[in-house]
Amino acid sequence: FIVQTAGFAVKVFGTKFNVSSYEGSSSSVVLVEGSISLSATGKELILSPNEQAVLSDMGIFDKKTVDVQLYTSWKDGYLTFNDTPISEALKQIGRYYNLSFNFGNNISFEGLTCTGKIILSENLDNVMTTLSLISSTVYKKEGKTIYIYKK
Repeated sequence: FIVQTAGFAVKVFGTKFNVSSYEGSSSSVVLVEGSISLSATGKELILSPNEQAVLSDMGIFDKKTVDVQLYTSWKDGYLTFNDTPISEALKQIGRYYNLSFNFGNNISFEGLTCTGKIILSENLDNVMTTLSLISSTVYKKEGKTIYIYKK
């Protein structure tokens, strides 16, 4: 079968893989096992297990070897971060829980990363407390808005 995203197509040959294609983030595919073929702008790329292809703004794939657990742990009920920018961790949590975060105008997480695992539970406060611990941030929840601050 073929998975079609806005920027590329993934041809699947009996395999396990993860496709990530969200507005505001780089589109990518991670291959866990099996074989897949990617095509964008008429060029085809074959991925091997433990490889990731990230689509550039120019429509070209950058291929590299990765730890697939960082990209597939969400399906097992947790997120794994390894020197992940805090802004990217928040995007992943926001997508999972279908929410967004609010930062003050003077808040920048530029250069701040987090490493660890967050168990995805029904209790969002547990998730946010864990994120606060692994990212050296604090949060305040007001209604459906979550405010994030540096410690």
